[in-house]
Amino acid sequence: MADRWRLAVAASRTSLLVAVGLAVLKLAAVIGTGSVAMMSSAVDSFADVAASGMIWLSLRGAQQPPEPGYQLGQGRLEAVSALTQSAFVAGAGLFALCIAVRQLIYVQPLGHEVSGLAVMMVSLVATLGLMIYQRRVVALTGSSAIAADRAHYESDLFTNIAVVLSLVGAGIYGLHRLDPLIGGALAIYLLFMAYRIGRDAVGTLLDRPLPAELRARIEAVVRADADIVAMYDLRTRQASGTRIVEFHIELAPDTTVSDARAIMDRVELELDELVPDVEVTIHPMPAVHD
Repeated sequence: MADRWRLAVAASRTSLLVAVGLAVLKLAAVIGTGSVAMMSSAVDSFADVAASGMIWLSLRGAQQPPEPGYQLGQGRLEAVSALTQSAFVAGAGLFALCIAVRQLIYVQPLGHEVSGLAVMMVSLVATLGLMIYQRRVVALTGSSAIAADRAHYESDLFTNIAVVLSLVGAGIYGLHRLDPLIGGALAIYLLFMAYRIGRDAVGTLLDRPLPAELRARIEAVVRADADIVAMYDLRTRQASGTRIVEFHIELAPDTTVSDARAIMDRVELELDELVPDVEVTIHPMPAVHD
């Protein structure tokens, strides 16, 4: 278990280093080429830095005991970080979209296209190499965090290819409006990504419950237990990748403490199989008969 955790932490650290390197390279390429598409891709890479950094910190903190009085604080902190990231990506996306519109109207040729293409080739090779490494780590560890990070880099492949097409079309074939068109499309994608990140972060901060379908399945599992007389006050939320489920159950008045504990353990095991990464709190109460 410890070896798998160390492997996942190493993969998250590698992802963070790759993201930082690519973000810096693309920023330099933006300055050299003036490409709007490259600018949007650079913003995406800086968002990767934030996302990979949060995954690295969360994996490092996963093996640490919770601080007294702050059991749920890490989930809140991650949501606040994600909300900050969402605001940054949205602002940069709007800026890139404005630049794209301006360059569509006032066409400007690109510069140093070859250097820009070289940066994108490095980006493509580094992204592919990282994805292969992450796939191996996921196969060995089953880490959902690394799997999610890998899925994000898969989408980056398409943005990188789009930037290459922009540089080739505008720089080599003289299709100068192709760069702001692709750059504008990537900027809109950034705005959509910012919306999704912000929506999930706000949901965590406001204790958004689990989906209704999943809540119904949880209730069905609990009510199906023959020793449970009634279930009520189901509360659910999600924090830092952990699904938190809490509810009350009523047991027969003559149920002993040891029997009640066995019933709750049985229900918790069933919910563990139903809901991944779940933390269950059950409050047993004696059934009251009128």
